[in-house]
Amino acid sequence: MNAQTGKTAFFHMNQLGDLLFSLPVLSAARKQWPGRKILSVVRPELAELLEETGLVDEVVPKPRSLISGKLKLIKKLRSEKIDEVVLFSESPESVILGRACGASKLTGFSTAALSVALTGKIDRKGVPSIENNRNLGKKIGLNDIPEDYCNLVRIPEAGKKLAGEWLKKNNIPECGFIVASHGTSRRRREKNWLDGKWAELFGKLSDKGFCTVVTGAPSQKREIDALVGMTPAGSRVFGFVSEVAPFAALLSLAKAFVGVDSGAMHLAASLNVPVVALFGPTDPEQVGPRPNTAHLVIKKEPLSGLSVEDVLKGLDRCLL
Repeated sequence: MNAQTGKTAFFHMNQLGDLLFSLPVLSAARKQWPGRKILSVVRPELAELLEETGLVDEVVPKPRSLISGKLKLIKKLRSEKIDEVVLFSESPESVILGRACGASKLTGFSTAALSVALTGKIDRKGVPSIENNRNLGKKIGLNDIPEDYCNLVRIPEAGKKLAGEWLKKNNIPECGFIVASHGTSRRRREKNWLDGKWAELFGKLSDKGFCTVVTGAPSQKREIDALVGMTPAGSRVFGFVSEVAPFAALLSLAKAFVGVDSGAMHLAASLNVPVVALFGPTDPEQVGPRPNTAHLVIKKEPLSGLSVEDVLKGLDRCLL
């Protein structure tokens, strides 16, 4: 295989944070292999964000469940005559799809389900992270892989314009608002802070003259509306539910971000927005905002024991 020609397909994990963890590898591949076609297989909701980075030649959406959709995906990838498949994902489905592409090389983590099917593998240390992905990138011959994801996400001007129009409609000053992401997936509720404390925090931020925009996916609209409704009367708190790309555009205009360990937190850090990250059981050394020195991590286990005053002090330091 000639590293300067041919085709490589990357199979990504399903969550936003995990996609951001893979961007340094894609960045190195783009620079080191200028003549090679790079494809990325991702969930449809992450496709637009990845396309805007310009790091890959083609983003191939991965259907969620339908067998017919998976067969079309295999047909598409086989038609590309892929030389090498690289698996950030460890799911059995990804390994099977990668093998079905017909590539001669299939590289991933030894902890992957069906790892026996891999032609090249490395050990994963701890949970999925930038550092583990960088080691995987080195395994396939990449050098000078960035240590963080900063400046790799691009926001189109059209997206910023739409975000600016939403802010203007709600009388929210640009760069005068704080974005908050209060929740995670239903499977990781232990990473969440208490809704009552969030509501108290938003009220106190309003007293300090800040607007707060509480964000989440469309599936979280009901709980975000309920949380906004819990805030003290007169507080300048707004809900904003959207897909990933519009959220990124809004986030890029924020003064700061406060939230739990989540993809939203990593997206803020990747856009160089100052982050106050609230960590409970997870390890910020492995999965904290990058680079660590640019942001503030507050760790408390259980997270329910974290006080509103501690978070306010953290935001004060972050804003200064």
